[in-house]
Amino acid sequence: MTNINYELKEALNRVGVYFDEHKYNALTSAVKKSIAMDAQPALGTSPNSSIPSFLTNYFDPKVIDFLFSPLRGADVAGQESIKGDWTQNVITFNVLEFTGSVASYDDFSNNGVSKANTNFPSRQPFLYQTNIRWGELEAARMALTRIDWIAQQQRSTMNTLNRYQNLTYFFGVDGLVNYGLLNDPALPAAIPPIGGLAWSDPSADGQKIYNDLLNLATDLITRSNGIVTSMSKMTLAMSPYASSYIKKTTTFMAVTAEELFKQQFPNVRFVVAPELDTVAGQTLRLKADADDGTLTEEVAYNLKLRTFPVFPNLSNYMQKYAQGTVGNLLYRPVLVSRMVGI
Repeated sequence: MTNINYELKEALNRVGVYFDEHKYNALTSAVKKSIAMDAQPALGTSPNSSIPSFLTNYFDPKVIDFLFSPLRGADVAGQESIKGDWTQNVITFNVLEFTGSVASYDDFSNNGVSKANTNFPSRQPFLYQTNIRWGELEAARMALTRIDWIAQQQRSTMNTLNRYQNLTYFFGVDGLVNYGLLNDPALPAAIPPIGGLAWSDPSADGQKIYNDLLNLATDLITRSNGIVTSMSKMTLAMSPYASSYIKKTTTFMAVTAEELFKQQFPNVRFVVAPELDTVAGQTLRLKADADDGTLTEEVAYNLKLRTFPVFPNLSNYMQKYAQGTVGNLLYRPVLVSRMVGI
């Protein structure tokens, strides 16, 4: 293809389209005879028919981040907040309960009394840290790959700290009065699925799964003694495994278990968290919030992030980062129900 428009040619080249515009002429016998035939009989270099491989290597500057599972602790709890600061070793809370009794009325009687009872439960926050380190030559070599090595290590600290914090939101900190969404000792005992049948069983259709969800909600409503109704705001947390099985349809109504449950409990919110796939088994966690505006629970921290000065050595540098967690604060255990073994 010849005489192609120059601008069009450039545009095509940018997207990898090329047209050969060279003309080739076959060598005639007269031309062949005129070619010099005085090349040396043996090579002085190693035989070679290629070029260095790095010259044909295209290095894509785009950095592809590795995928990590989502951090859903705050979503399951419904709220994340700060409690205290990093100087405190104990976080204390006020719990107030009304008490009282009545007696038959009499003008001259002082029987019957009403008062309040207080408790002061506490939690122990946990501070933790991580460090990054880089060298002058290391950073310079990484720059050849178009990677800002220092910035990427700083991003890594955020990932490390936040992932540990999310883990404590689910499981607390061993050895401290610091509990998580799944292991607070005040949590009511978990109930099993109906008939002990796992959702992955071929005979477990959408109706069976809906019945398990309804049984979980019934457990919550019954224990709350009227505080929770089918119209209450609820959060149903489940693993990715369970989130796929609630899509199973019922045999007769041709609707999914999820759709049927939302029809009966219109204010339910679904949250998927990998941590619900526990050692004890697949777990469902249903939480309701009372109408008085007080939270049932929240996850908390006493330090979201503290960075420390960059410390220089002879030809390398270090920097420390710190964070703190208070775990999950379960204020009203009666408003949480669990099912294990689905």
